[in-house]
Amino acid sequence: MATHLADQSPEQSSPCSPAWPSSRCWPATARPGGSRTRPALPARHPSSNEVQYDPPPSGPDTDWEWIELYAATDTAVALSGWTLTYNVTTTPLPDVTIPPRGVLIIAATNEFLELFPDFTGEVAYMPDGKIGNGLSNSDDHVVLRDPEGAEVDQVSWGTDTTAFDPPCPDADAGHSLERIPWGRDTDQAADFVDQESPTPGRLVPAMRLYLPLIVSGKGE
Repeated sequence: MATHLADQSPEQSSPCSPAWPSSRCWPATARPGGSRTRPALPARHPSSNEVQYDPPPSGPDTDWEWIELYAATDTAVALSGWTLTYNVTTTPLPDVTIPPRGVLIIAATNEFLELFPDFTGEVAYMPDGKIGNGLSNSDDHVVLRDPEGAEVDQVSWGTDTTAFDPPCPDADAGHSLERIPWGRDTDQAADFVDQESPTPGRLVPAMRLYLPLIVSGKGE
């Protein structure tokens, strides 16, 4: 049975649809020649924050696949009517609600807890026991759509250029693709990293780069 995350009044429309206040969408930045691109700012809509499409079990691994959704919004988001598209398959999301700034794991089955026995966050399971027809371990994409069918967020990996061109490099087996820092959405593969130790339910801030201190001086 799916776990409900909050009982607050949901916001069901797309962040950039007419029903969603335009102030919730980051404005595009004009570039020379009239082209426009989004700035490197946090998303203000639900997003696919982490995906493990090639979990550790050898052989068929569909039962262990999962996607982490993060609601970078000031209001709760009800997922009733929302869908995920993978390759040519579109499936409805479980009827649950993500609270403001909340995280939800969408897992194929409760085998997810076999991989993460210490997980204490919120998880909802797909009604048919799989994410689409199963995510490809080498190249695929995930597209999140709101109840009006508007594309809200997407990610692609391997050789699949549906979301990004170039797409995210294929993560190693047992790893995940994770958006770091969480909620950052520039519509580029660089938003994601190959996460050696997946972190379902835990948002990861920006990585810190430590450089060695080099002190130079005259020798004796």
